[in-house]
Amino acid sequence: MATALLAIAVASRALRGRGFRELIAWRLGVILVAVLVGAIALAIAVPLVGAYDVTVVEWWLIPSAREGGARFAIAIALVIANAIALELALRGWILERMLELSPGPPGLPIFTAALAEALVLPGPLAARIGVLLFGAGLGVLYVGSGRNLAVTLVARCAFALGALLWAAG
Repeated sequence: MATALLAIAVASRALRGRGFRELIAWRLGVILVAVLVGAIALAIAVPLVGAYDVTVVEWWLIPSAREGGARFAIAIALVIANAIALELALRGWILERMLELSPGPPGLPIFTAALAEALVLPGPLAARIGVLLFGAGLGVLYVGSGRNLAVTLVARCAFALGALLWAAG
């Protein structure tokens, strides 16, 4: 799903003569805050995931990852690639385009982009509600950082890697 969304996002931005580079500003303070946000989101999600029997990592996607070693390293690379693809598509394309087209405050575009994320990602209702909340939080983080995609990229990667390590443990 993330790959298809990313392909559409790249094509859409390219047709308008834009890339993603203009949305990313790497700064150490931003990266540290984003890692903290991702870790906090994971700390909130873990007890909820256990309470609702929702899996954070779908092991059937990477069945040999639990064997460790090089296979686990591949799983890490896949999780990071998926997280980056989702952020580029969801915040760097969908939310960014909605903010460009919306003259009002960012609340409705943030919620709409988060809702789109909850609808396209698989999982039961409890997982989708979590995705909606996480997506809305990343949207607020994106807008609050001055529309800096580096923040949400790092936060999502921190969350996804933490989820992978938690699920593997």
